[in-house]
Parts: sequence; structure tokens; C-alpha cells
Amino acid sequence: MLTSRQKKSLEIHCQERNLTMIKLIKKSIQDFLTLQTQDHVEYQVSPNQLDLFENQTVEYLKKQHKKAKKTG
Repeated sequence: MLTSRQKKSLEIHCQERNLTMIKLIKKSIQDFLTLQTQDHVEYQVSPNQLDLFENQTVEYLKKQHKKAKKTG
């Protein structure tokens, strides 16, 4: 479902591009389907991306290192 604001926005978008709502929907679906058939794109992580689990990973590695020292 669309809100009235979203519908109005789509109507304006269609008017500006000489499209009907049906044509817009068909084009959007077609674009989506062609993206699905393309090769899988590997996304690269930027160096400044937040690592939410960094602290947990560091703690886990420390524990593993301690266990390895004790057993060997």
C-alpha cells in the first residue's frame, strides 16, 4: 500500500517522464529482473566502515589464544 504522499510523488515522477503508473511499474520490475540475471557483484568494504563486532571478535581471539597456550 502507498500513502497518499507516496502516490502523489509517483504521479509527479510519471508526469515529468511521460509515463503512466503501469509503465513505471513494468519498467521497475524489468530493471529488477535484469539485475537478478547479472553476475553476482562482490561489494567491497571501505576502510572506514564501522565494524559492529570488532570488540567481540578481539575478545574471542584472545580467549582462543589463551586456550591454545594452555593445551599446547
